[in-house]
Amino acid sequence: VLGRALQGHREEAIVATKVRLRAEELDDVAGALTRSVEGSLRRLRVDAVDVLHIHNRFTLRRGEVPDSLSADDVLGPVLEAYLGVQRAGKTRFIGLSAMEPHVPTLKRILESGHYDTVLAYYNLLNWTAQKPPPPGVNIFDNGQIIPLAKSLDMGVIGIRSHAAGALTEQVDR
Repeated sequence: VLGRALQGHREEAIVATKVRLRAEELDDVAGALTRSVEGSLRRLRVDAVDVLHIHNRFTLRRGEVPDSLSADDVLGPVLEAYLGVQRAGKTRFIGLSAMEPHVPTLKRILESGHYDTVLAYYNLLNWTAQKPPPPGVNIFDNGQIIPLAKSLDMGVIGIRSHAAGALTEQVDR
């Protein structure tokens, strides 16, 4: 559907997509990434996207949660594969998804300077990507990654702005 909507309007849109690497794909990150990107481009009916995000969770050690990646994964073979896709002209920018990360791991990846954007979880129910929670508020602390990304001249894209439907009349997840 989106591919049809983009036809004739590609230059008017900023198109982003994301790839989640499964644990069994980590022996061939470049191949898995290429297959996923080519599938997305085919469905979107475009030759390239503007932003390609890594959509795995980041943990101290790979596999602490299903399909999670460590900083060594993201700064090693995953980065090499994403840069290969970028060199091939299939994406302009590469980015990270920051959904409930191990915050020190995410900060290490951000501070590497290799990624252009970050998808930051931010809404009226959880604003901790911007500022810390007040004492006594028990919510996941996203580690104030928005100011960090800004200091690193990275693009920030807000995600879950409606808290998966909690801030609307309908739940979308």
